[in-house]
Amino acid sequence: MRLELEPRLLHSRAALVGISIGSVAVGLLAGAVVLAATGIDPLEAYGAILQASLLGGGYAISDTLVKATPLLLCGLGCAVAFKARLWNVGAEGQLLLGAWAATGVASSWLPPQTPAPLMLLAMGLAACVAGALWAGIAGWLKAWMGVNEVITSLMLVYVAQRFLAFFVFGAWSEGGFPLTPVFPRSGWLPRLSDLAGRFPALSGITLHLGLVVALLACVVMWLAMTRSVWGFEIRLLGDSPKAAAYAGLPVQRRVLMTMLVAGALAGLRLHRHRGGVAWASASDGGLGFVGGVRGAAGGCEGGAAGGHRPDAARSGDGDGRRGRFPGALPDSNESGSFTGVAMTPEAFTFLENLLAAGVARGTPILLAAVGELLAERSGVLNLGVEGMMLLGAAVGYSVAWATGSLVLGLLAAMAAAAALAAIHGLVAVSLGGDQVVSGLGVGFFGAGLAAVVGADLVGVSGVPRAPTFELEGFASLPILGPTLFSQNVLVYVGLALAALTWVYLYRTRWGLKLRAVGESPTAADAQGIHVGLVRHLHVAAGGALAGLGGASLSLAVTPGWVDGMTSGIGWIAVGLVIFGAWDPVRVAIGAYLFGAIRRLPLDLQGIEGLPFLRNPNLGYFLDMLPYLFTIAVLAVASRGSWRQRFSTPAALGTAFVRGERGR
Repeated sequence: MRLELEPRLLHSRAALVGISIGSVAVGLLAGAVVLAATGIDPLEAYGAILQASLLGGGYAISDTLVKATPLLLCGLGCAVAFKARLWNVGAEGQLLLGAWAATGVASSWLPPQTPAPLMLLAMGLAACVAGALWAGIAGWLKAWMGVNEVITSLMLVYVAQRFLAFFVFGAWSEGGFPLTPVFPRSGWLPRLSDLAGRFPALSGITLHLGLVVALLACVVMWLAMTRSVWGFEIRLLGDSPKAAAYAGLPVQRRVLMTMLVAGALAGLRLHRHRGGVAWASASDGGLGFVGGVRGAAGGCEGGAAGGHRPDAARSGDGDGRRGRFPGALPDSNESGSFTGVAMTPEAFTFLENLLAAGVARGTPILLAAVGELLAERSGVLNLGVEGMMLLGAAVGYSVAWATGSLVLGLLAAMAAAAALAAIHGLVAVSLGGDQVVSGLGVGFFGAGLAAVVGADLVGVSGVPRAPTFELEGFASLPILGPTLFSQNVLVYVGLALAALTWVYLYRTRWGLKLRAVGESPTAADAQGIHVGLVRHLHVAAGGALAGLGGASLSLAVTPGWVDGMTSGIGWIAVGLVIFGAWDPVRVAIGAYLFGAIRRLPLDLQGIEGLPFLRNPNLGYFLDMLPYLFTIAVLAVASRGSWRQRFSTPAALGTAFVRGERGR
């Protein structure tokens, strides 16, 4: 007797509760494995967490609820978008913009003597409007141009971080420190401890009005989703966009409206008791990504929270060739500013430096993008590239440091990222799970695991780095010499892999099978091709290349380990596959172009004769260029005339189940 498992179309409430409990249990088990692998007793760690959050008395419980308040609002905003099948995973950026707007109202835009009710109302409205407008950018691009909202909303997170950093380190800075003046008293949310004079039992209880607002927002959105025409339209749009359009529903306007509402909820950052903006490191755990799926930029005491400082996150942001060119950073642990570094103003030298650095810096993007191309050609979307790159960077640096071998470090990075990709393959291919959810979850797990692996690697030196290969007689050629004939060896590995991938896709039988599976898995299965095996192998291979890309970052481009050092290039790699039309040659060209754009802000600040470019505040806006350019490229690539030229795999993102038609 043969048993076959088939997914249910509808789930009972008991099944839904069981799935939630099982998910938590699996998450705790995975966390226990990681803790045990690092020498920490999982039971002791979980006990400490439980004691600090729930069993530590009234203060512990109230502080846990306070910290959960913005998380609740971000999660609610993401849930509203999910109902319409929109992936608002950039809620962190909306939270940051909301925090910026609320801080501006309290510290700059309204006088301190403004009555508290009016001040708090203005702060809340400003936060909602700012968050809504930020999410509306991704919503508009999705609705009218068909741009993937996952990538655009995430790119906007990095833009928001740099935008807020401009104010924290500049216009709102208090005495040159990365914080602003404390809000006036009228901008503080009332909390229960304020009544401790009359009710001593409330002393130390930090619960504030924000929790009431968050719970009320949950009730309102539940009623809107279940009892209103708008909610019905949103659910219809999520269940069947084609049916919604056939019924005459204004799909584009509803998509935009849903993202606006989601952004308004995520942007409503309710501070605890005081005000002001303080800057926190990326490792502090952001609230917006946790609300959607994961945390990346730190929350803080005041009205706004920031992520990592743009230049600090890329400590030693160079090209792996320090000291060779004017403008290159002299040391791997210095931040990316060009203060005091002379650079020849001639355009020729500027171009030579930019191209050479662009090729070096584009190599990690190229490796990750080629890996993503292989996965997508098989019909599997892997949105965990960023986490796989981070894990590869941490594991590669750790193993190279422990063994003194660059090769072992690179191989370990590839193996770790491939194992992570295999988990995605298990969920997305074998179990038929949602590829977006699986990829995001696996990627965020990889980023967290990388932080654990690299906890003791910050500042570690003496790790072997990729050597520079110079071809005598050619390295001295103008422009071409530094760009093509005097690079670290991983640059040539990346070029070779891109070329071999092209040959593999278009000149081998296995490449033909891969393309067949990505276009029509049903037809490929009918021809005797093992669809599942093809997808598993190429998803794992894609993960291995992402890990190699991460290792090339920590062992060649910016030698060293810093948590979050990829700074979004994994997401750029995913967008680059679309930009390159799923062709390895175009992907390679695009990768080097993006590498040059990522280096451009640093080179611009090193030009003599243009002192305004040395303004440190301008650097925050220049640092936005790679992310804004990614959004622009995706917008252009999604236009109808361009989209027709692209060979998008027809089965991309579609699970395959034998025996089902049209799959």
